[in-house]
Amino acid sequence: QVKGTPPLYVLFNFSQYVGDDRIEELVSAAEKLARYHGDARMTVLAPPLEELERVHKSGYEAIHCNQNAFADERVFHPIPGRERRFNAVYDAKLMTFKRHELAAQVDGLALISYLHGGRIDPAYRQLVGTALDGAYWFNNPLAGDYRKLDLAEVNDALNQCKVGLCLSAREGTMMASIQYLLAGLAVVTTPSVGGRNEFFQTDYVATVPPDPAEVAQAVRRMIDEAPSPDLIRRRTVELMEPHKARLFDLMGGIFTAHGEDRRFRDDWPQVRRHALFDPLLAGRGARDLIAAHNQRIVEAVRHRRPLPAPLDG
Repeated sequence: QVKGTPPLYVLFNFSQYVGDDRIEELVSAAEKLARYHGDARMTVLAPPLEELERVHKSGYEAIHCNQNAFADERVFHPIPGRERRFNAVYDAKLMTFKRHELAAQVDGLALISYLHGGRIDPAYRQLVGTALDGAYWFNNPLAGDYRKLDLAEVNDALNQCKVGLCLSAREGTMMASIQYLLAGLAVVTTPSVGGRNEFFQTDYVATVPPDPAEVAQAVRRMIDEAPSPDLIRRRTVELMEPHKARLFDLMGGIFTAHGEDRRFRDDWPQVRRHALFDPLLAGRGARDLIAAHNQRIVEAVRHRRPLPAPLDG
């Protein structure tokens, strides 16, 4: 670090559930950060409360701040007059932990999906193709014309559906879950760890055992019993606010410590990104690109050279 430059503040967010086996990742990140920036200050954004406690016990600063609170509600919302022609939708990567087969008995099923690193496990490809052979694909990774939908297209697809499915047992916050809610969909979920249930309410979210018949029955029940899409969205936005406030307070404290009289809440409309990341910079290759770019920034500061141009997007 160059003498006289302000300290580096890092907000660290796990992409997956932080069990005891993931704390090593946090320690590794902190050690690497310390090598490059000795006085860097790192704060972990912990999605569920149990992660907050686990991080605190490991000696690191953390706040209870669920990434799903930063989904862009300007993009995800009910579309007036849009026909909800499908009973349920599952928005998920084609990976085994997503357990697509649990949706096999859902009538009127639609699917949104993504390729992970451009590859699909052949056995899982066959399982999904067989188990969900009657489903409608908004974009089909199993077909030759697959393309990733942009955020507005995802919202339009969700608005054609009545219920969103969350079928994994362990992952991160599952961004699709909050997108369902902001678009006004009721939700059927299996029990899970990772933080997606932070914004779930029992009058429009059904939690059922990981069984295809239970999932299908819950979808039918939610279609009949869930409140209006506008109410689901409004309640969700209200539940997101405390998490935003904790981030804004953290940033306000940093500003105050450096003599700046400003509110991060006022800056938020200009600096926000959906889910705190740019979807154009997703995937392993992009993470390598970002890491290399960050290293160039460190070297530029260390040797008093001009900073590199920002990455596109």
